[in-house]
Amino acid sequence: MGFRLKSHPRERKSPQVAGSGNVVESIRSLPEVRPRLAFRVKVIVHTYIAALGADVTEKPARAQRAKAKRRAARGPQIYARYAAAVGVALLIAIASFMGLTVIARDSNPGNSLYFIKRAGERIDLTFTWGQERKAEKNLDLAQRRLSELEELISENELKPERVAYLAYEFEQSKQAANNLVEPDYATEKELDLYSRLSNLEHQKTDLARKMRDVAGARGVLEPAAGARVAIYDESGGGRLDGGNSTVSGKTDGEGAFRFTLELDDPSALEQLKAVVELDGRKATMPLCACTGLARTDDGSFRVTVEPTVPVLAQDSEKKFQITLYNGDGVPAAGEKLRLKDISGGGLIDGKSGWATVETDSLGRCDFEFSNKTAKGLSTVRIDVYDGGWKELGEVLVIGKLEFESRKNGVKAQSLQEGFDIECMPDLEGLEAGRHEITITVRKKYEKITDYLE
Repeated sequence: MGFRLKSHPRERKSPQVAGSGNVVESIRSLPEVRPRLAFRVKVIVHTYIAALGADVTEKPARAQRAKAKRRAARGPQIYARYAAAVGVALLIAIASFMGLTVIARDSNPGNSLYFIKRAGERIDLTFTWGQERKAEKNLDLAQRRLSELEELISENELKPERVAYLAYEFEQSKQAANNLVEPDYATEKELDLYSRLSNLEHQKTDLARKMRDVAGARGVLEPAAGARVAIYDESGGGRLDGGNSTVSGKTDGEGAFRFTLELDDPSALEQLKAVVELDGRKATMPLCACTGLARTDDGSFRVTVEPTVPVLAQDSEKKFQITLYNGDGVPAAGEKLRLKDISGGGLIDGKSGWATVETDSLGRCDFEFSNKTAKGLSTVRIDVYDGGWKELGEVLVIGKLEFESRKNGVKAQSLQEGFDIECMPDLEGLEAGRHEITITVRKKYEKITDYLE
């Protein structure tokens, strides 16, 4: 029994080639084989991209090259326009500034245009070359500062900050000119510069004198607007504003504060004190200022003490001068006096107890008071020896000035020394009865003339 292999159903049977003549027919009879549709689409897409690629990349490159050429051609023109615009703006700014400096030429400290005047002066000095020319320019500036100060004095506008500024700028310009002048003064120009320096010193001295005349003995005063004020009646009599021992409030724009006083005994005025607070400063002072005058009960001696300062800062010292007279008004030479702060808040000539002094041939002697506390008042009593100690009386009542911080204290002592109080009506000699009292508080500047000395 014979076997044969069964062909796989998927196998195709090749046509039988009977001879060479049937080869072509056999090939034609083979089934047609074509790529799948997805493959054909992919081939077509890649073919078109390849054909278009040169144009797609070439056109942007050509456009960029053309744009760069146009920009390069326009570059100098654009920069020229920018430079012209900047130049015009600078010219306008310079012209405006020069116009403002002309307008500000007569301005003084406190004027809104004064800083433009000073800026113009600095620019002018910066672009001044040559030693002699710079010296002349600095002398011109020093002269200008003195002229501004003289105008402030004539208008009675002696603000301490402005005086300090002008005095400082004057000294800076004068010193700069002095440094540029040769010490041998060999040339005529150097002699002229030296003469101008000397004249400036004379003018400064004259202005200091005028300033003292304007300021007066009490210094330069400004209204203490908005200051906190408290009035105390330490007698406990309840004589303030209808039965109170204390009244308080704030000063108005003119530094005024008002209250009512019921006075039974005029000697009780010594028990009134005021506490004033403003700008970190607190002053305690007698409302009825001590006159610095006293005499013995029998009239054999009388004494004056100067100055009668209202307040002293803590840890500060002040020198006073005593003048002692006999009952007939002749200076009492060679007499012994003893002094003491009976309140215990200060030292006299370094002593907490009695300090002894002796008058000279003119009946004068000095003592130094050192304030050791910022609280309360210090009352200085003087006795004279005449076979025994005779009481002359309490000749000084010194108030106290304190500050919020050390920093503020340093600043205040260089400019502001405290406050000044003026009472209307004057409390000295006030009679018993009901009185409407107005006190005016002013900020006091003691050392304003020191800037020119």
